[in-house]
Amino acid sequence: MEGGGPAWSPPSVRGYERLGGELRLSNKGQLELMSAVLEKGFPFRTTVRGHSMYPFIRDKDVATIAPLWGRAPRIGAVTAVALPDSGRLVIHRLVAAAQDGWLVKGDNCPCPDGLVPDSCVLGEVVKVERRGRAVFAALGRTGSFVAALNRGQTLVCVRAFLALLRRVAGRLLRVVQASPLYRRLARRVAGDVAIEIADEAALEEVHNRLNPWQPYRSAPPNPDVVNWVARKGGTIVGFVQFVHRDITEGRWRGDWLHAMYVWPACRGMGVGDRLAEVVCERARAAGAKELSLLVRRDNRAAIRLYEKHGFRAAEESTRASAAGAEDLYMVLSLKRDG
Repeated sequence: MEGGGPAWSPPSVRGYERLGGELRLSNKGQLELMSAVLEKGFPFRTTVRGHSMYPFIRDKDVATIAPLWGRAPRIGAVTAVALPDSGRLVIHRLVAAAQDGWLVKGDNCPCPDGLVPDSCVLGEVVKVERRGRAVFAALGRTGSFVAALNRGQTLVCVRAFLALLRRVAGRLLRVVQASPLYRRLARRVAGDVAIEIADEAALEEVHNRLNPWQPYRSAPPNPDVVNWVARKGGTIVGFVQFVHRDITEGRWRGDWLHAMYVWPACRGMGVGDRLAEVVCERARAAGAKELSLLVRRDNRAAIRLYEKHGFRAAEESTRASAAGAEDLYMVLSLKRDG
């Protein structure tokens, strides 16, 4: 996990001073600024980027790093380290002591960063915040236990086992959600689901849900793409896009229902129906003669939903034949008369 700004500096750090402001720095710039601040005895507070310390520290968490005040680092501490080989700044855990320094490793990394001398350990993480609230980050005595698990592959194996349990639970949930009785009851108790145009904050939330390992990057609005989110009680539970591709774009030209996704726990509540309906309405309002979508051939639940809205298998199913995808996907189309 790397420091990546924004960073706040005290007024005594000449050249970097920006009271109450925000600095976005490269990894090297972050390292230089952090070193200067910690050397003067000030704590350093920064937004961290990456997933190498997941789940204890996550992308965009804010870490407060304190100077060591002349004391030696300790096993289990999460520290800011300048890697001697690359000169790169990382925020990782000290998992073992060695004759020439410390073995450093991220909690979500299969391999350690290597041995780091005392001089490259800049400071220790003393607090981690997420959305303005302090979170448990396995600091203090708990860190020693995590370090012991992380010296080998134990922590990686534990995470893999928990991921397996989640997949099994997910499959069982999908079986239950496919039941007509469950769907009737779920729609009755779900309450109102609101569909709205997605703003920048909503797009970032959706991205973090669907692509948790990739940092979100804002993009200029695309006039040919409309994004919607479904909210239940103010919480986002689904997402869909209406995409228009110009005729110059070959086999993917036309109007598309794209990237529809309903959060697994909320499936069977009619969220997908509402999202598909709003895209169909948009296509009709835009005068589209045909609305298409791409779906996995084995996703029978999704195909039934789309067929309910009038979609049928397209005659030109080979339009999905990119890199062998015709074996996995099919194109469904909704055509308007006239």
